[in-house]
Amino acid sequence: MRQLWVAAAILLVMVGLLSWNMFWLQGVTDPIREDLAQGAAAVQAGDWDQAAQRTSQAQQRWRQEQARLRLVQVHGEIDEVSALLGELEGILAQRETGEYLAVNRRAAEKLESIQRSEKLSLENLF
Repeated sequence: MRQLWVAAAILLVMVGLLSWNMFWLQGVTDPIREDLAQGAAAVQAGDWDQAAQRTSQAQQRWRQEQARLRLVQVHGEIDEVSALLGELEGILAQRETGEYLAVNRRAAEKLESIQRSEKLSLENLF
């Protein structure tokens, strides 16, 4: 009977850690996705300075959390988001509306994909 309680306690700890990671990751990615959405809206309105500011803020937030993200995420996904955010800076210099919006969307979708991959599920638990 004692082994059952130990197993249940271990399972409970795993669920707790997975939940904590999910909420932490959401707290990391949501502000970045919001910055990207505001940057896209600024580009559509023709306000390139605001778009540059929002994109820079998204990159800064991403860089601050990158090392911690590498502990719980696949490195390829992190590198892909980093590359997309870096690509946005170059596009801003060229002021290419369509290209900025496309890369911005890909970055936001990748962040959403990272978030979905950490949802509480049996696959993630086991």
